[in-house]
Amino acid sequence: MAIGSKRMNPIYAKTRFRGGISQTDRPNTFAILTAFATTGEVWSEERNRDANAKLQRSLESISCWMIDATGYSPEDGHAEPGWAAGIPLDIALQIGREFLQDAIFWVADGELFVVGCAAGSQPWSLGEFEARLDRA
Repeated sequence: MAIGSKRMNPIYAKTRFRGGISQTDRPNTFAILTAFATTGEVWSEERNRDANAKLQRSLESISCWMIDATGYSPEDGHAEPGWAAGIPLDIALQIGREFLQDAIFWVADGELFVVGCAAGSQPWSLGEFEARLDRA
């Protein structure tokens, strides 16, 4: 699972989502971003919470559609609250880099991709988004 010249963390291939995203009210393309600790790092709960709030404010200033979206691991329960936002892919990657992320998720016409934030990264398909969306 390589993205550009960098290997993708296999955890991205197992990520599932929950939150307010419904099939009827979302755009055809959108990004799912988080501002929590970069993969492999550990941040305090306060730092994660503050980064998420800053991400929310940043997205609110540029997106006409956004909603809460939590990515989580079904294996170990690790979850990162984040946001789905109707923004272009290039802007999503720029924001991902600003918030020190390794990768972002991108949904286009129902297909879920993971895209590394490093320059030159290519989208890697993870299949149908609906198959990874848990409504609770």
